[in-house]
Amino acid sequence: MRRLLLGIALLLGLAVQAAAEERIKDFISDVTVNSDASLTVHETITVNAEGDQIRHGIFRDFPTVYDDAHGIRMRAGFDVIAVKRDGVAENYTRESIGNGARVKIGNADNFVSEGIHSYEIVC
Repeated sequence: MRRLLLGIALLLGLAVQAAAEERIKDFISDVTVNSDASLTVHETITVNAEGDQIRHGIFRDFPTVYDDAHGIRMRAGFDVIAVKRDGVAENYTRESIGNGARVKIGNADNFVSEGIHSYEIVC
């Protein structure tokens, strides 16, 4: 009987681990159009990190190059104002990509703990 209970407990433990999934759980983007026609973007990205793809942090790509209705290439300005993880200021770097900017959030020397994390980006 003890072996049966131990076996059931082990299977339940494996089932809980199998049910966990590294993914984006929620994505909220709040965009404000300012009086000078610029935009302020406040994004909240909630993830479940398991150390698979989300090990040191996350990337967020922002397109800043567009073609208008007449085919004219337009470039929008882009500045990062603040970045937080779980409500605390977080390290980030910004790099150019083909059609805009990539914000790399986290630190290559530190691992993100497993579990739910909320990233906030204001730009």
